[in-house]
Amino acid sequence: QVDVVGPKNVQAEGSKGNVKIDGDIIVDAPTTKEVTDFIEHNYDNCFSGDFLREVNNIQKNLKTLRKSQETLRDTLAKESTKVENLDKAAAKNDKAKPSLERQKAKYTDLENQLKTLDATIEQAEAELAQIEQSIVNEKGVVKGPKVKGKKARIAKDIGKAALVAAVVDTCITLVTSLHEEISSWKRGEQSGGDTALKVAKKTGIAFLRGGLVGGGFGAAQIGSQALAKSSNVVARTFGNFTSKALGPVIIVSTLGYQTYSLLKQHSEGRITSAELQRQMIRTASVTGLSVGGAAVAASVCATGVGALVLGAGICIGVVLGDYFGGDALLQWLGLKDDPEEKKAMMERYCREIETKVLQQAYTLFDLNEHCSEEELKEAYRAAALKYHPDKGGNQAIFQAVFSAYTLLKSHRADRRC
Repeated sequence: QVDVVGPKNVQAEGSKGNVKIDGDIIVDAPTTKEVTDFIEHNYDNCFSGDFLREVNNIQKNLKTLRKSQETLRDTLAKESTKVENLDKAAAKNDKAKPSLERQKAKYTDLENQLKTLDATIEQAEAELAQIEQSIVNEKGVVKGPKVKGKKARIAKDIGKAALVAAVVDTCITLVTSLHEEISSWKRGEQSGGDTALKVAKKTGIAFLRGGLVGGGFGAAQIGSQALAKSSNVVARTFGNFTSKALGPVIIVSTLGYQTYSLLKQHSEGRITSAELQRQMIRTASVTGLSVGGAAVAASVCATGVGALVLGAGICIGVVLGDYFGGDALLQWLGLKDDPEEKKAMMERYCREIETKVLQQAYTLFDLNEHCSEEELKEAYRAAALKYHPDKGGNQAIFQAVFSAYTLLKSHRADRRC
């Protein structure tokens, strides 16, 4: 049995789409799939220009109405703040009461305008949905021009934000990890397979990290914009503030955390004063150029997709330019490390490493730095007998025991001198 399109109450029979009418006439009818394919490939011919114009006009009208709705909500939020301020003033001074009454009347008028506009938008959306459902036959619905629903638009916007962030983070990490891991491979520190595995791992993590961060930011931004359209004054005010402040707050927070990390490293003696200055300048420059590049992309490109692609390209270029040439450029401009400061820093770093190694050596013998020479010798002999290869011990552990004992003997001899 083949599903076919034909008159109502008609029996279909055969396997080639034959339709039997009144038991006497056999006609050849197209299948549902054939009809659907024909409509999809000949849509403009199937529907009149009047129908398409009607749908297009409703869509344009909805876009204009939604923009007006957003503007009116912003105005209403500002007027609400004015009412609150005048209310406080009127509580202290009766002269402010007339102004308060006028402001309340203005606010009420704006609220009524917004309700009327909301009703108009709802009616236009209903008309569009009705048109979409009007093209129906017995075998199903053949949809007209797709009208994106609210959930679909939200999912698409969040997906765009996640994808752009994932691509940016992945591209940057791919280039930087290739540079670092290939350098390690050239120095003989790892094999080619390990190099490829590390690059793939870092890049995969970067893709997931970028997607999660971008998606989270996009969801938060869309949620704020939804709150800004709320009928509740408090929610609307919070949404308006959050939607405008979210980006700057994230940028300032990131800069603040990076600045704190750099200052902490400097106070611990891990970077020089010149390195601190260079890192601070590079952090501020990368942030400023990336944000500026995104703004330029948005103003230059006519479409949102073009702005996203150009903005992402600028961001990748800025970060990679800083990675490969930022430090060298600043040193060339005069921000070089002081040799004495760098020497003192390296000596302090070496002492820290030496202290850690000595602590691990003492731990291997279950002793501390205050033990006697006899205690150290006895502990060494016991460990050597336990781990000696001729006694069935582990060769690697035996070598570690011998190295630790030699190091401790040398250090204690130097300390006595």
